[in-house]
Amino acid sequence: MSDQAHSNQPPEPKAGAAEPAERVEPSQEELRKRYLEQQRRMRCAGCGESEEYF
Repeated sequence: MSDQAHSNQPPEPKAGAAEPAERVEPSQEELRKRYLEQQRRMRCAGCGESEEYF
């Protein structure tokens, strides 16, 4: 059974091809998350932790 499942579903090539494609073009959700992270870092810098912001 393991042989058939492996032959029918090769996760390595499909997963590898899907991951880089998403990384090359980040979705709007990821961009929003990055923006929120930058906002938090800026706020932390205002609190006195400029090291994280830079």
